[in-house]
Amino acid sequence: MESISTQQNHSYKEVETMASFSRRLAAPAFLAAAALLVGCSSGTAGEADSAPAAGNTDAPAYDLLPQEFKDSGVIRIAMASTAPPYSSAAGGEWSGLIPELGMAAEPMLGIDIEIVDTPYTGQIAALKAGKVDMVWGATYDNVDTEAVVDLASYMRSAASPMTLKSKNITLEEPEDMCGHIVGTIAGGGIQVYLENFAKDCEASGKPMDLRLYDTSSGATAQLQSGQIEVLLGIDLIQRYAAKTLNDGAVFEVHDVQVLPSIYGMAFTKGDTELQEAMMEAVRQIMKNGEYSKVFAAYDAEKYELTPDEVMINGVGAGKL
Repeated sequence: MESISTQQNHSYKEVETMASFSRRLAAPAFLAAAALLVGCSSGTAGEADSAPAAGNTDAPAYDLLPQEFKDSGVIRIAMASTAPPYSSAAGGEWSGLIPELGMAAEPMLGIDIEIVDTPYTGQIAALKAGKVDMVWGATYDNVDTEAVVDLASYMRSAASPMTLKSKNITLEEPEDMCGHIVGTIAGGGIQVYLENFAKDCEASGKPMDLRLYDTSSGATAQLQSGQIEVLLGIDLIQRYAAKTLNDGAVFEVHDVQVLPSIYGMAFTKGDTELQEAMMEAVRQIMKNGEYSKVFAAYDAEKYELTPDEVMINGVGAGKL
């Protein structure tokens, strides 16, 4: 697993934000050129540009930012580089639904966003250790997670099972996963769900063999090699993998969705000012249409929230 001290980071500038939507197909090459023009940083967690650009005090969410971020001109955000289509850093350039939401939100904040490449299983630890200022990823909003961090809702999600087409496995309901070798990502809500579900499988006389992995790509590789029979993962990630590998000839994503859920940006408990600033930035891109453009580009419209649904710890409060 990649250590936090050696993770990559990347600063987005406003010129990149505009290009990511108007020139989507050419984005990687254009962003590389833009990085040379605007001096994007690349280093380890905790580093910042030696002379941060002055903030845009007219940005809609700027006044809500804590003074320390107005002074530094940058927010360090943990994201995983191995979770397409949510986030990826293939070739050293960030892409995906979450980085593009960040690109759109950055002008609303008036300061830079610096992405710190952090494996999913280490994101909350990095936040608590002060390596990053917040986490923007596939963090499930549930009461257990809310006890550790504050979560600002920004999208919906669900989990779906994926199998090898060559295995001809039939999955029509969750119970059909019983009796199989099932894998998922360690440390998240799906693991908790499967651990509880495995008890029901055991009671039914069809025990489940549960395997855990650190990354989506690692789990997918285990499925492809036949080491596991079913991979229960985030629906968008599963469908992306099934669609892109060998033109859809390898994997099948079954229409058995479980764990309808809310994803939240994670913050240190009580970091109210930063939370309010980020939520306002997200509401602004919802209102100006950029939020929906990003979701449409990834066939994820059904997972959108409305501005009124962007809130802190909404699941625990029974509001989402």
